Amino acid sequence: MDSLSKAKRRRLVILSAVSFLLAGLVIYGVMRPDPEEREYNSIKDVILTGEPGGNDQETRREFRRIMEKLKPETRERLMTEIMRERLSQAREKIKDMSDEQKREKIATMVSEVRERFSKLGDKEREKIKADMKTEEGKKRFKRSIDFYYTEFTSQERNLMDPLVNEIMVGLNSL
Repeated sequence: MDSLSKAKRRRLVILSAVSFLLAGLVIYGVMRPDPEEREYNSIKDVILTGEPGGNDQETRREFRRIMEKLKPETRERLMTEIMRERLSQAREKIKDMSDEQKREKIATMVSEVRERFSKLGDKEREKIKADMKTEEGKKRFKRSIDFYYTEFTSQERNLMDPLVNEIMVGLNSL
């Protein structure tokens, strides 16, 4: 084999190796989730493994800080997925309950909501009112109501209406 053939073969091998390396980098870049997606999955896992409302004050503050770093679209998608998962968990919990047991559970929840609103201090009331007046607060409220009407079945809405009504009365009383 002459030196010209060896040089051509060496160039071909080097070109092939570089091509494979570049292809590997492109595939890695496409397949690897971006940092926000990793953060999204991490937050989702933490929230869904915990008990709803069971976190302490500091954990909730940290959660809010992390959520604020996410893009609004990502934040909305995350909250929708979490609400869907929580709804699924609730459906699983009550699937074997009779209609009467479900109504009793809702009546208890209505009493708890009424009591929580009555125990709110002036600072807490003002904070909630101020949040509800912000653009983000209005959007969050609208998404919640939209979720209620699109994700809940008509039977579930019929059952939950007293609770939703009590929440609305509480919010209006602020």
